[in-house]
Amino acid sequence: MICRIIRMQFTGPVHFGEGLLESSGYSICADTLFSAICHEVLLTEGEAGLQALIGETENGLFRISDAFPLIGNECCIPKPAISVRGRTESESADSTVKKQFKKLRYLPAPALQTYLRGELSAEQCAEYNRAIQSIGTAFLQTNVKAAENPEQDSEPYYVGGFQFAPDCGLWFLLCAENDTLMKRYLSVITSLGYSGIGGKRTSGFGRFRAGSDDLPDALSDLLSAEQSDRLMTLSVCLPLDAELEQAAQNAGYMLIRRSGFAASETYAANPQKKNDLYMFAAGSCFAAPFSGGLYDVSVNGRHPVYRYGFPLFIHV
Repeated sequence: MICRIIRMQFTGPVHFGEGLLESSGYSICADTLFSAICHEVLLTEGEAGLQALIGETENGLFRISDAFPLIGNECCIPKPAISVRGRTESESADSTVKKQFKKLRYLPAPALQTYLRGELSAEQCAEYNRAIQSIGTAFLQTNVKAAENPEQDSEPYYVGGFQFAPDCGLWFLLCAENDTLMKRYLSVITSLGYSGIGGKRTSGFGRFRAGSDDLPDALSDLLSAEQSDRLMTLSVCLPLDAELEQAAQNAGYMLIRRSGFAASETYAANPQKKNDLYMFAAGSCFAAPFSGGLYDVSVNGRHPVYRYGFPLFIHV
């Protein structure tokens, strides 16, 4: 497959839901990204284009990762869910050093092998944590909901948002079977940048400029390695029922509950809640590969609603 880095430089604030209207994250899971791409394809190419994308995804012609922090030109990846004991951490009784390693959530892709060998220093770990903290600023915006009854007072409500710092944003991997499909997907993502992604798009949230680049050497090596002890997924994923038992053997993983609403005018008159799924989070590590799938999470709607659950593995 052909893989490219997609850089997302946001032109305003974002609202990436974390279960509460009052909070916002600064990363996007692959299933949310896939839903946004599907919606954009439906708008630009119609039902035929959407069905083509679903078929290409099911047949392995289209793959994406989660969207992770981008700091300058540095692509950050999640810390692997593997027990790694660094020299500095094991030799020090200083609790602040141990807290730095425990707090580490992302690290630059070129630093992954250093981390896996247990050679990441406490100073480097603290530097990476500071870099992630400086990626942007969370904020709480106060809005007012007008009362339906003129005799009643309007009620305030709060919306959480996140504003990326200059030169910071998100990146994700986009993989396609051939150049023709890649060109099509890049066009859709460019269009998605004008529509926006996440919540509160009607208020101008979530719009971005998309750029694509060849894979940096560090990521290319991780994707193309022929042998490794573990595979780490860069996307939220879920094995098929027949794969689940084997996938869980000797695995290090984090589970994440994926929920939300189907906001489709053709699905139902009002937004309807989707079925919840517990999935493996990006950074989960496995001893053997699995295929994953698309899962219909619709509930009493007029058409299926798919949640993306395919892994995108790198070798660790």
